[in-house]
Amino acid sequence: MKKIISIALAVVLLLANSCHSETEQKESYKIGNFDISKDDKYILYNFFSQGGSSIYQANIDGAESKLLISSNKDKSYFNPKYSQDGEKIVFIGYENKNANNCALYIANSDGTNMEQLTEGNEIISEAIFSNYGNNVIYLKANEYKHYSPIGVDQAHDFDIYSIDLNYKKVTKVTNLKSNL
Repeated sequence: MKKIISIALAVVLLLANSCHSETEQKESYKIGNFDISKDDKYILYNFFSQGGSSIYQANIDGAESKLLISSNKDKSYFNPKYSQDGEKIVFIGYENKNANNCALYIANSDGTNMEQLTEGNEIISEAIFSNYGNNVIYLKANEYKHYSPIGVDQAHDFDIYSIDLNYKKVTKVTNLKSNL
């Protein structure tokens, strides 16, 4: 009888904990990656809330935070970076149902004229403007899987890529197939 009560209690606790975790995930709010403008006037950041991530900009003192790029039911955006002249921002967008289906995006620093730079269906984790502003350098994994029967799926075989903003030509810069 003790064994049955112990098992029942364990199941109840497990269910209560999983429901609690699901509620916490839906209601979690957190700041992701950020960048500071070259003139030190603004902070560009992504904010996770209610299952999505949007891009915001705030004054350096934290006042007047405004939404630049809004997530929607299909897409979220993260890891925003300013261009050297502060006129543009680059960021990564992903499908809400598959965070490994990413694409690079560029927009004016006020969030207008958003444009998708890469085809999508990629595993992109980082992106920055080159010093001259005509290229975006980014980190992309070539596969997402696990190598061990007990392992979890992870991004593997990372390389550095560059995209020319004038011609939208992608160039693979390294052939390291590195793991983070």
